[in-house]
Amino acid sequence: MKMLGWNLKAGLSYINARYLRLKGGQETIARQQIVTHNFHPLSPIQVMVVPILQDNFSYIIAHPRTSSAAIIDCGDAFPLLDIIRASQLNVTDILTTHHHADHCAGNEDLLKAFPTATIYGWDTRTAKLTHLIQPGDKLKLFRGGATVDALDVSGHTSKHVAFLISSKNTPPLMFPGDALFSAGCGRIFDGTPEMMFKSLKRLNNFDSNTLIFPGHEYTVNNLKFAQNYIRDHPEISCMQSDIDARLNTCLELQKQRKPTIPTTLAEERKYNLFLQAGSLHDFMKVRLAKDMS
Repeated sequence: MKMLGWNLKAGLSYINARYLRLKGGQETIARQQIVTHNFHPLSPIQVMVVPILQDNFSYIIAHPRTSSAAIIDCGDAFPLLDIIRASQLNVTDILTTHHHADHCAGNEDLLKAFPTATIYGWDTRTAKLTHLIQPGDKLKLFRGGATVDALDVSGHTSKHVAFLISSKNTPPLMFPGDALFSAGCGRIFDGTPEMMFKSLKRLNNFDSNTLIFPGHEYTVNNLKFAQNYIRDHPEISCMQSDIDARLNTCLELQKQRKPTIPTTLAEERKYNLFLQAGSLHDFMKVRLAKDMS
């Protein structure tokens, strides 16, 4: 069996070049590299960060031993299918955090390519949903090679889940969709501020080494907002140096066409104004300021 990394090395140049020619595609994020994360020599899984659409991320969770893969938030199947075919993977599971089209519009094309795959989601508005889940559910991937916990992180939408993936010799992997971004959080659509505040508190309770793979590439914009916000709120000026340092790092990553994620909860606690809000009132002050910026 050829290992995933070997296949990807042969195919990624072709995939990146072809991705830039997406019909009607958005080139800003398409110019970013596709990055594979290997966590430990004995970890059974790998995570591939795939930039799609204008500023979204989809994720391929690969299990090389079984040549299987799970997909998280497929807003556009086309770039994912190229990678999956080049890597000789079989998609068994498709996980959807919420019903917005940029997170699930590609489910139909994935299902056509892999008709036995299961599409999981909490919201019945999710495209091509085959299996309705509830917060608190546990899913098994790759014949037990990984476990997925579904967490209620509503607020951006009225039904929104995050997926926490656990596997041997692998740090906790959190996929919060649009609930939590690096240095930010999602806008509130049909959820409520109370939901979002509670969801951020729930996410902030996990281990500091939890890796965060959010749904969008918003880091630089979020950090620039944080810089401006702190200038008007000297009571939180202690975060200034961490925000500045993170912004400089992310600007350099952008120059190299690399994603600014994943991040960790330990890092987010240094510069994420939303995650650090101590009360609903404080959270709303930051959220309203961001919405008006």
